[in-house]
Amino acid sequence: MTDNAGTPLDESKNNETGIILGLKYAPVKGLIIAPNLKTIPYEDSDRDALTYYRINFELKI
Repeated sequence: MTDNAGTPLDESKNNETGIILGLKYAPVKGLIIAPNLKTIPYEDSDRDALTYYRINFELKI
């Protein structure tokens, strides 16, 4: 199996399952704030899940 660029994929590393959640909030005209949460749990229960928090801002002038 290869990716879009033709690079071979290591299928042993392709067993991650993640969740991505996000919201869009427009407090005023021309401004959008979008907080996002991404979490990737590990199959090995001894390790904590990776969790990322990000906030995106979009300003239209």
